[in-house]
Amino acid sequence: MFDGDYDYLIKFLALGDSGVGKTSYLYQYTDGKFNSKFITTVGIDFREKRVVRRGQRVHLQLWDTAGQERFRSLTTAFFRDAMGFLLLFDLTNEQSFLNVRNWISKCTLHWYQYQQYALRSFFLFFIFSVVSA
Repeated sequence: MFDGDYDYLIKFLALGDSGVGKTSYLYQYTDGKFNSKFITTVGIDFREKRVVRRGQRVHLQLWDTAGQERFRSLTTAFFRDAMGFLLLFDLTNEQSFLNVRNWISKCTLHWYQYQQYALRSFFLFFIFSVVSA
């Protein structure tokens, strides 16, 4: 898909409850297209995008995680390589917002376990969506 011609490789992990729009958000950002069909992510998937910032070529790997509890053990294996986290919640679903606290705890816990392999700090972005039927 992409050659190795970039200055920086940055990996972000998208986290949030099931159905908050993680997949839709990533597709919109990487492909510029919105898909109104709900697609349930099974396990983990990823999207890629190249951007140029301040003359530097940046290759973004955006990992899309399943929000269902049954995939959480698989998802946490990807925390080690993440340089940042995109925490998504649905503004029309209060519980998804309240669960952001749990996702932050998981980020902190799992990132801390792997920090010997990774950066000394990580980026945390909050993104909200509005899921409509």
